[in-house]
Amino acid sequence: MKLHAWISAPLESLALVLLRERGERVDGVRQGVWTRRFANGRLFTECRFERGVRDGRDRRWYLDGTPRWHGEWRAGRKSGEWIYMTREGRVHDALTGVYENGEKIAPVRGFNDWKS
Repeated sequence: MKLHAWISAPLESLALVLLRERGERVDGVRQGVWTRRFANGRLFTECRFERGVRDGRDRRWYLDGTPRWHGEWRAGRKSGEWIYMTREGRVHDALTGVYENGEKIAPVRGFNDWKS
């Protein structure tokens, strides 16, 4: 007997169908800060839009409330420092970096690199 793929999917994937989304639309497109929440009420995403395009701070969390990433968009492209976190709360070095025009141009020294 083959198990369905969704059984082994991360809990966040199953919870996505239960997201509640809030934000303002102007002339039919997203404007300002938009949030999406898991069914348990915790934030999933918080992102700013300008005329329907991501522009400004973007943050995302795992279902348990642990930060997943944060960064900035400029005219729909990643810009500046983006920090990605693992479920265990460690910086995901392969994705974390400085972005320009949506492309990663440099790494960011992660919290994992600091020695006590």
